[in-house]
Amino acid sequence: MQRTPFRTAVTIGLAICVITSMVATGTVPAQGQAPDWANHSGVFIDINLPAYRLTTHNDGHQAARYPIGIGRVNGQTPPGNYWLVKRVTDPTFYPIDGEPMPPGPNNPLGVCWLGLNIPGYGIHGTNRPETIGTAVTGGCIRLVNQEALALFELVMSEPVWKTRIRIRYDLADVVWAGDQYWLEVYPDIYQKGFDGVLPRVQFLMREVGLNPDYLWHNVVSLLEGDHAPERVLRFPLGVPVEVNDSILNPPALAFASGELFVPLPEVLDALTIDFRAIGRSTVAISLPPGPASMFEEQSQVSIEGYNFHDTIYVSATKLQEVVDGALVCEVVDNTVLVSWPRAYAHHRSSKSEFITSRLIIVTGGPLIELESALSYLRGRGLTDTDPVVVDLTDDTVLVGFGQFTIGGIRLEDEVFVEALPLFKAFGYTVVWVKGTRTLHLF
Repeated sequence: MQRTPFRTAVTIGLAICVITSMVATGTVPAQGQAPDWANHSGVFIDINLPAYRLTTHNDGHQAARYPIGIGRVNGQTPPGNYWLVKRVTDPTFYPIDGEPMPPGPNNPLGVCWLGLNIPGYGIHGTNRPETIGTAVTGGCIRLVNQEALALFELVMSEPVWKTRIRIRYDLADVVWAGDQYWLEVYPDIYQKGFDGVLPRVQFLMREVGLNPDYLWHNVVSLLEGDHAPERVLRFPLGVPVEVNDSILNPPALAFASGELFVPLPEVLDALTIDFRAIGRSTVAISLPPGPASMFEEQSQVSIEGYNFHDTIYVSATKLQEVVDGALVCEVVDNTVLVSWPRAYAHHRSSKSEFITSRLIIVTGGPLIELESALSYLRGRGLTDTDPVVVDLTDDTVLVGFGQFTIGGIRLEDEVFVEALPLFKAFGYTVVWVKGTRTLHLF
């Protein structure tokens, strides 16, 4: 009796999943190679064998992460770059030396089968969930049935050939978990050797915006050694901190509370705020004078944090409270962004245009530095005249633009005007996002 294509695919797959006798034909990813998922359109499945982990990415963004079972030492799962060729639900198991096993709770393939372009290998469910996190298969990747179904549903969103799979053997990996990046170091399951792990970690850290120079000394010593650990080790790497479009080092860290703590002296220095250290964990900050809702006059406040590896860390929330909420401090795409309020213009014919970070907040609303606003408006050909500035009091002004006037304040030698009525008067739709202290012009 002639077998159907469905049975042929699963028969070949399972025969070699049980007894691996074929040679892998995938392309082995080079050490230092950029992560394929970052630029992949569609579903990308990343499998790191020593971590017993399968991670899915969809259009360049991490979607899910699952624990897996992998090939045993004498039936190793081959590293390489592959793609899917088969998707089957409720597969029949055809052992190489026994009777076919129909779908059901005792089927070794579980509830679904995803066949790779390397004959005989695939990703599937299991009837033995206790084997997840162990090296016991004949070379295939197995998941618990519920997670295998979730993966199956994800890949069904695109043509079968479009899904890409990377299987790698990295004894150390940089992973995002909870609120920060972690370095994980794994046992050498297949005894391939521990050489070259430190350069690989340094590359992976740079890929996510972390500076390898800030690896703890004991971690560097471990990675430079000759032997992998006997159990999984985890070290906090933190979160990249970006201040006014520049990446700082060291990174932010999430301590036991889960709240993010930023390296205070480095942040203040990048924001050009004067400060001095008092002892090992306290910083005195010199706040510049400003509007009543920010700072009444030049003043000093002390802020206490934690000294960790000779760097003073303070919670991002506490830092915002000290400067009366004027700072933007948010986590976007696994990066802590810290800056003064910002203004952007969005044009249909071009990308969004950054205007200025010279904004201040008064009674909840934004004021923009007059010269920055004029520079933008003149660049768009919306005005070519100089406005008239009339001082009403020592710190309040009225700015005349011919047909209309805008209120504002004088701060030392600079004039700040109310941003919303100003840009509305020039025909813009203006959106002020209070949570992120960002002004958008459309």
